Amino acid sequence: MVLIRKRSLLPSTGGDGELLGSLLRKVLGEKLAWCTLTLAIDPIHFTSPVMTYLNTLPHLRQVVLVRSALDFQKVVWGGALCRVYLFLLHQAQPLLSFADKDFRHWDYYAK
Repeated sequence: MVLIRKRSLLPSTGGDGELLGSLLRKVLGEKLAWCTLTLAIDPIHFTSPVMTYLNTLPHLRQVVLVRSALDFQKVVWGGALCRVYLFLLHQAQPLLSFADKDFRHWDYYAK
């Protein structure tokens, strides 16, 4: 899991959100094109340019709108295919609260 917490990449300005979207599209498109994509995204990022860029990807995907830690229970954890989990959260607290309470869902299995 990669956490990007750089203020200049948050969607507060259109150009920065487009930059992050472009970087994610490049990594996902070139390196992880065969993987299933799970997006856990908060309301701030849901309407951002980042989401616009991610919607152009051909990946089979699941999108979960995250407002609280309970929303992470909707995420499909694991699977037979390569799976990419992308968390676009303005505040990390919902993810951290979920991880503290229910660690069995994390799909590492020495991967």
